[in-house]
Amino acid sequence: MRKGRLASHSQRLRHDGLHVERLAEMAHAPSDLVGRDAEKADLFAAYHRALSNGASGAPAIVSRAVVGEMGIGKTALVATFLAELPPDTRVLRVEATSLRSELPFAAASELVRDALEMDPDAPVMTAIHAIEAALGPLAAGPTGEQAVTRLLELATGATLRATDEEDVSFRRKMIGGAVRRLLAGLGSRQPLVIVCDGLQWFDKPSLEIVSELVHRNDPLPVLALLVTRPDDRVMSHLDGVVRIDLAGLSHEDQIRLVEARLGVQKGVAQVCADLVPRVAGNPFFLLEMLDALLERGTLELVVDEAGEQALVRRDQDDAQKVALPSTLEQIIGDRLRELPPGELGVVTWLAIASGPLTAAELEALSGAPQEDAVTRLCARGLCDQRGEAIDFRHTITRDVAYASIDASERRARHRALGRYLARTPLATGASAAIVARHLARGEDFDGAGELYLTAGDAARNGYQSPLAIRWYQRALSLLPEGDPRRLRAHEALEALYRVLGRRKERKTHLSALRTLAREVGHPKWAAIALARSARLDLDEGHLAHGLPTAERAVTAAKLAKSASLTVEAESTVSELLRERGDMSGALAACDRALEVASASEVSVRARAEVLRARGVLLRRLGRVEEAIESYAEAMAIFKKCGAKRQEARVKNALAMSMMVRERWEDAIALALSSISIDLSIGGRFQIAKTLSNVGQAYVRLGDLPRALAYLKRARQAHERYTDQDAYADTLLVSAEAMIEVGDRDAAHSFAGDAAALSSVTGSAYDLIHEKIVRALLARAADDHAGVLDVIGEARRL
Repeated sequence: MRKGRLASHSQRLRHDGLHVERLAEMAHAPSDLVGRDAEKADLFAAYHRALSNGASGAPAIVSRAVVGEMGIGKTALVATFLAELPPDTRVLRVEATSLRSELPFAAASELVRDALEMDPDAPVMTAIHAIEAALGPLAAGPTGEQAVTRLLELATGATLRATDEEDVSFRRKMIGGAVRRLLAGLGSRQPLVIVCDGLQWFDKPSLEIVSELVHRNDPLPVLALLVTRPDDRVMSHLDGVVRIDLAGLSHEDQIRLVEARLGVQKGVAQVCADLVPRVAGNPFFLLEMLDALLERGTLELVVDEAGEQALVRRDQDDAQKVALPSTLEQIIGDRLRELPPGELGVVTWLAIASGPLTAAELEALSGAPQEDAVTRLCARGLCDQRGEAIDFRHTITRDVAYASIDASERRARHRALGRYLARTPLATGASAAIVARHLARGEDFDGAGELYLTAGDAARNGYQSPLAIRWYQRALSLLPEGDPRRLRAHEALEALYRVLGRRKERKTHLSALRTLAREVGHPKWAAIALARSARLDLDEGHLAHGLPTAERAVTAAKLAKSASLTVEAESTVSELLRERGDMSGALAACDRALEVASASEVSVRARAEVLRARGVLLRRLGRVEEAIESYAEAMAIFKKCGAKRQEARVKNALAMSMMVRERWEDAIALALSSISIDLSIGGRFQIAKTLSNVGQAYVRLGDLPRALAYLKRARQAHERYTDQDAYADTLLVSAEAMIEVGDRDAAHSFAGDAAALSSVTGSAYDLIHEKIVRALLARAADDHAGVLDVIGEARRL
């Protein structure tokens, strides 16, 4: 006599609720954790140590890394541990997926929202109140206010727009500090366990925040559990963290696992004799094989003659006999192919989505309610439902399901899903890249290109230059040649590559920007292309070529009625005239730019740029005190709006003013501070000029060994980054240093190279400087007549 044989065919499973309920019990049975007693005991020991540290104020957050291959039982171990924690313990859980691994701070945002128990679409004021309540006293003061701002950014998913490329490392540290402050607020009230599942899929900024959290010495009752596969990207962040490495189960533990899963013992050992050798101790592989064979009817639960329940394998004739699968992928593939149409449809949409979908989204995509199909998929153990979200229980199921979809159907579904998501908030900000990827795979290249531009703009505004470059390049690969939208990508890439000091890529996109702007014929884009071309000429020392280009940019900007472009173009004209020695013309251009900036809604940052340029002019005219006032005003503006790169430029310019006033130590301190900012934000643009200024100051102080070391680094930076800006000046300062140490041959060599560069650039400043160095060389050789001749030339220039 049989008792509730598990359905041997999926069609029977659909109609027999009792069997579905039985499978559901099996799929979620906590007794699935077998053979991990030592590991679970280790987790509880860590938990009690965290409580002890919090009570005693010991400076350490306790952390454990649960490491193992896919399906080895990491999640089951952690789930069982969490289920047995005291009820007053607060658990925060983040489960990362590959879908959002490119989105900056995606995992950190999920952690913050879980801590605040709020949705990403919650009103801003609601989010602020929740953050302040969670922080408690830690929300007070300037640092607390900054933490509230950063946490609001993460909780709402709205990256605040910046006026410039902020220090990426500094911003990440501020966000990391805000997250630690939030956890401190929660941990001060009750024990706290943080679970980071799927650490291998964490985005880089979130991974760095987690790494810093577990390596800090904060006295909090916090246990951090990091669940991950052994991935090289993650392992370096786990240095110093106690690891719990999960190996395969023993033969006896695998039998116990099956017994616990089915609730029977009789017949299990005999059946497992064939199964266990194939799964290499992997519990997920074993249970998937068990479920597959039960669904097919190859294995059955029966009541034997003694009235005891037993597991048996049905003998089949040769025509019906099914060979045992040899791989996990084969097992999952066989199970998916045997699904009824309704369940298979849900599986297909989840595979296409590469992440969870809600019941409402599944209904909208499929055109019919899918609650019954979802229930049965969860009962089979293929899917899980967490709140409103439905997703595969294991990543490999998604991979197998996706690979089994026909190519034409795959394209159609990606296109349908992308167009559906394009009407949701997911299509805004950096997450627009997720929607763009679906549209690109669905061959809706026009929509995908537009959304990649949106994502690129968000990444650029959010200081994520590598991501911005990647997404702008994807937009260019999708948008057709001649499409005016390509101008946005080329303009952005030219600007990004400029600050990164990548000259070749910058020139490539500038050339494309000029060509397309000419085809489009709009004054705005003509002004941008001309202004950027003039700026490149200025950076590379082609002053004669750059000046007329900059003047044309001014004309185009006025035709476009763009105040900001007019200010940018006039500023470039001023700098080019300054380098050519026309100080009065340069000062007039500066004043015109300031007049436009004051009479319009041009950003204060643009006005500060003009003030910086004006300060350089005033210094060269000998009006040092006025120059310092301009620099001070510009620096105050840059500091207020967080423009780190421009702050570095002003500090370098101010260092030169200090050298004019013979305050060498102040000059060195300012220049080194400028270099520190440049290095922290990953920029190398004009860093050679700053190194040269440090070397020059040490020459004046008489510290020649340090001077020579800095000047050598400056020359190497000029060469490494192909940075021609102030290269002649660096060579001439190097020549002066060599004269001081008595190496006239090296000084002659440097001066000759500088003269060759100056003849090409036409820089009046460098030409005069070169004559002065020639005079110093003549004096060192006791050639007094030569000194007078060269100095006469310098005075005429």
